[in-house]
Amino acid sequence: MSIVASFVSECVRNGRWIRGLLALHGSLHSNEVDVSKARIQLATTIINKDWCTALALVRTNDASYVDELSKFIYECSRSRYFPSEVFVNVVETFLQSVRGRNESQNRIFVSAIKWAPWNQALHFLTMLESPDGKSIKEVSEWLRVSRVFGSNEKRRIIKAVLVQLNSSDPDHLSVVTQANQRKKGALTAFQAKGREEDSGLAKALSSLKTNDFLSMTSIARIANATMRGENVSWKLALSLVLKHRVVEDLNEMFAKLIGVCCPQNWRVALDYFHLEGKIALWLASRQSWRAGLIVSQSTLIPISEAYDILSRFATPTAESRKLITLSGASKRVFTSSKRAIASMLASGYLLEELQLSAFSKVCQRTGDWESALFLFDRVATDEFQRRAIFSLLKYCPNITTEKVLGLVNNLHPASASTTSMMIKHSKSWTEALHILRYVMARGTRCNPQILSAFMDVDPPFNVLSLVLSKMKHATNKGILRRLKSRENGGFSR
Repeated sequence: MSIVASFVSECVRNGRWIRGLLALHGSLHSNEVDVSKARIQLATTIINKDWCTALALVRTNDASYVDELSKFIYECSRSRYFPSEVFVNVVETFLQSVRGRNESQNRIFVSAIKWAPWNQALHFLTMLESPDGKSIKEVSEWLRVSRVFGSNEKRRIIKAVLVQLNSSDPDHLSVVTQANQRKKGALTAFQAKGREEDSGLAKALSSLKTNDFLSMTSIARIANATMRGENVSWKLALSLVLKHRVVEDLNEMFAKLIGVCCPQNWRVALDYFHLEGKIALWLASRQSWRAGLIVSQSTLIPISEAYDILSRFATPTAESRKLITLSGASKRVFTSSKRAIASMLASGYLLEELQLSAFSKVCQRTGDWESALFLFDRVATDEFQRRAIFSLLKYCPNITTEKVLGLVNNLHPASASTTSMMIKHSKSWTEALHILRYVMARGTRCNPQILSAFMDVDPPFNVLSLVLSKMKHATNKGILRRLKSRENGGFSR
């Protein structure tokens, strides 16, 4: 080995690629075998650092160095920095440059499809003059893994290709020449072995311990084993695929892996694997329904499908129903009803309030408190507030007072009837007093109806006297008469 080749090889092993480039500068056009091999090795090392420079170091006539060239093409296929279009052109160029040399052509093909989408793999397969057993084995494995994910059209195409690849009739082999007939015995043996999941996983794990090229098929087997609950860490599959080219064929599989094993990484997964639509919404919802709602606002999928996904992840009905839009009524109303509706609209009623009022009554009667909350969130009027609070108090016995009072604020103060209802449902006079103070601080005007409800919970006389003395403007003769009766030891209502 020449001094230049030896020094460049040492730079490759130590990662000193700039020093290797400087050393190789005077020998770029050398035809020495050792220098040419070192040049290809150096190009392989710097693909992820400067792919343009790496590509400039490789020549078309380097096809005679199959070992080094296969390694170079493999690194190009899995580099996230190497453009896909350029990669396709590089592989096409080298496959054409070795026409007539079947072994070299098949080795380059196998290296190229380790990290390539299924359609690229099929394109490269059509360029082979005589695919051998290993080439068909590799592409068949990849197609079987890839067809699990994607559209029905993709599955149909892959199924047809697999039938052609595995057909025993030479006339049906549109992508494989008749010279491949000698390899059919080996292909049949492979098919029988490929059905065994355990052997596939063992092969994938063993490839990590050797210098074999790691393929997306192996990573898919590891990921599937993780999701099946086998003793394989999800971190292994993700660590193998990260920092490399994103192969869209398996984006859905990795999304499911993250959703099952580590849903807390959903944000990173959405960005890295470019997930969209239903799979993106599903992944975010696996972490929390709030994350699902965030993603649902940006995904372009039908509302019914988004609602179906969110409803499977304990999303509160009041939140998931916000996705549903109102549709027009199928029946027309009578003329008299039209006049009544016009009169109410003129009086200040909201159109949506009139449309949903009947439904809110049904929710209150049937105990559908989730729908009642949804209606109040949609139409924040006194009626819907009262019906929502009533439904909570009656049909949710374990709900806390603070939760119910959360529906009352400065923008939506409680009416007198609603306040009286909450006070009467209080568990003690102290809770009733807390409710009274809370709603009055948020705009509710006290009146005799509210004071009467407070007296019904039987507070101590000194507390009652203090409250009434501070609210003289809200008392009437009936309230004062009841207070006098309490003072005399009676309890008149």
